[in-house]
Amino acid sequence: LEYPGSTLLGINKMLASKEYRKKVVANVKDPIVKAFWVDEFAKYADKFATEATAAIQNKIGQFISNNLIRNIIGQPKSTLDIRKIMDEGKILLVNISRGRIGEDASRLLGALLVTKIQLAAMSRVDIPEPERRDFFLYVDEFQHFATESFANILSEARKFHLGLIMAHQYIKQMEEPVRDAVFGNVGTIISFRVGAEDAEFLEKWFAPDFMMADIVNLGKQSIYLKLMINGISSRGFSASTLQRFSKPEITFRDDIIAASRKTYANPKADVEKAIAEWAGSSGEESVGGEEERERRPRRDYGESFGGGRGQRFPDHGRDDRGRDDRFYRDERRDNRPPVPSAPRPIVQNQSAPASLESALSSGPVNFKGKRMKISERVPKPKKEVDTGELKKILEESLKK
Repeated sequence: LEYPGSTLLGINKMLASKEYRKKVVANVKDPIVKAFWVDEFAKYADKFATEATAAIQNKIGQFISNNLIRNIIGQPKSTLDIRKIMDEGKILLVNISRGRIGEDASRLLGALLVTKIQLAAMSRVDIPEPERRDFFLYVDEFQHFATESFANILSEARKFHLGLIMAHQYIKQMEEPVRDAVFGNVGTIISFRVGAEDAEFLEKWFAPDFMMADIVNLGKQSIYLKLMINGISSRGFSASTLQRFSKPEITFRDDIIAASRKTYANPKADVEKAIAEWAGSSGEESVGGEEERERRPRRDYGESFGGGRGQRFPDHGRDDRGRDDRFYRDERRDNRPPVPSAPRPIVQNQSAPASLESALSSGPVNFKGKRMKISERVPKPKKEVDTGELKKILEESLKK
């Protein structure tokens, strides 16, 4: 954030480009953060650094591959001031439908927006609590954005006058920590007809006024309520909702959208052009800058000359493992053992090749009546046993 013009698009560029990372770290003021990039990350081996950052680059790459998302997060400065929207009571509508921008992009963008609203609410600490204007955050399909930020908002943001209205299908869609935070901090519960599992869960809040069977069998446009009044929970009671409002004959939808775009939006072509210029700017080289390339020894695999003295070295190609690697520090050494060559067959007394014509002219060879000569086996001499010595040994053993 301390680097001028930085956006989320620079994360992958910072991890992949040494030159760009060098520029960003030079602007970092936090000594702990700067020490990590200079003293720790810079000393990572190339293989380890690639493995450590692959997951981050993959996630960010999927996120910024969407043109709509890239145009939003690729702008250095947002034209929307969430704190100003809260304090002045404005309305902000955000459409992050999963069918429009994708499931992963919708989750991440929604989580970023919720966090931004939470931080804006926490920044109202500079205003006395009686002067803080109420602001309400409505979240449809709440389970897709149910992060720990919601738990923090429910437990801490009440004093900053930030309220939450969350809509989802059933309770088990929420993770257990978020569910506990929701029901542990709300005072007013309004329930329409729900399924058996949710009714069993809600029965604990409405009993003994309403039981599980009552909640399951609620009629259309009927609700059960339990209010928090001056810090005291009321008894449960039933009510009916209002009829659906009819659509007005005259609408100003298009005029409102046009005025909003004129006030807050930037032309799409200008945003895409700025992103393209940034992506093609300096710092794309991941192996160093111009000065570093000039300091490197130039290599010519055809023939090389050492020290400018005209001394010629034979060319062994890139597989020459006998070279001095001190002059090739920028290359990754190949420590793999050499692959042994296949052994050649040993052929002794190989005669000249014969043609078919010469073989036929020599005539056929008749093997009939010929017997193979078998060499006679020479019997091995038998070793004589010294019976006298054996008898003497047995007598001595018996005497003992």
